[in-house]
Amino acid sequence: MASAVNGWAPLTYNGTNDLSVTDEATYPGTAVEGFGGSSSITVQVAATIGSAGTAINVYIQTSLDQGTSWIDIMAFNFTNTTKTVVATVDARKSITTPYAPTNGSLTPDTVKEGVLGDRLRFVAKSTGVYSNTTVAIRAQGHP
Repeated sequence: MASAVNGWAPLTYNGTNDLSVTDEATYPGTAVEGFGGSSSITVQVAATIGSAGTAINVYIQTSLDQGTSWIDIMAFNFTNTTKTVVATVDARKSITTPYAPTNGSLTPDTVKEGVLGDRLRFVAKSTGVYSNTTVAIRAQGHP
């Protein structure tokens, strides 16, 4: 398990900083600890699309039980265009209506405020076959 350094960490897959997407598959990232003291996190996801498949959905997840279960807090959708997206989750936001946590099924291009555990990971799900396609994910915790 990796740890954030000064609140910053790449979210990795099999020890590499950039995920190479080729097949139609689910790619679970490595959990990164060290976000427990953060009141918010900012995540940047950069997808460089070579030849395109159908879609890549990237879910940023946190855990409230040391990685036993995972909760989607951000979801991003990428299709056939290279792009970079940034979003922030603020743990100080009040959740006034309870909701059932999702794991790899949050609506694309959505952020769930108010939930932030001590660790993060990503799960990427691709449909269609890609080549020369990478996804780079970076996270920064804020006190």
